[in-house]
Amino acid sequence: MDIATTTSENSHFNQLQLASFEPIKKIKKRFNCKLCGRKRMYFCYNCRVYIENVGDYVPKVKLPFNVDIIKHRLERDGKSTAVHAVLLAPEQTKIFDNFVDVPEYELRPGTVILCPSKYSIPINQYLLNNGSINNLIVLDSTWNTIGTLKSLPQLNKLPWIHLSNYSTEYWRPQKGLSSGFLRIKISHGFWLVCAEKGRLF
Repeated sequence: MDIATTTSENSHFNQLQLASFEPIKKIKKRFNCKLCGRKRMYFCYNCRVYIENVGDYVPKVKLPFNVDIIKHRLERDGKSTAVHAVLLAPEQTKIFDNFVDVPEYELRPGTVILCPSKYSIPINQYLLNNGSINNLIVLDSTWNTIGTLKSLPQLNKLPWIHLSNYSTEYWRPQKGLSSGFLRIKISHGFWLVCAEKGRLF
């Protein structure tokens, strides 16, 4: 695969090595999903699979920990950025669409919820006090419906953490917040902080 490095000095991604976008750019029409038959471009957000041979051009990512995404039932699949995480790291990422399927996390050591709340502490503080993280839980919901996910009994006994001093290039910033918040971008920010602290494993 051809490797191209971004050159923009202002980009958050200027230190990344990116595969060529040319094969993706050549795709000009929608194709039927092999599972549900719906016409989609690049990937099917309902079935969470690539369309045609798009997967041949996109790398698979190995994460330093597992990521569980709990999705609110009113969050539309077409809007959810959680799908991108599953496509990029299918072996370590799960999406739970039904609350009854959410596991009992208290039995899993090193599990945290990445979401701002009155109980959450900065990631740096958690890493300093507890060491590495094995399981990251992300809540996929609008700010208006996040309360339902926060009140799930399976999450009652888990520590809550949040990002500090992290901003994104996201195009849809949340009202009242200084940084853009986006599920896939929040996860990226979390990995950056862990890498800086040497707590990825």
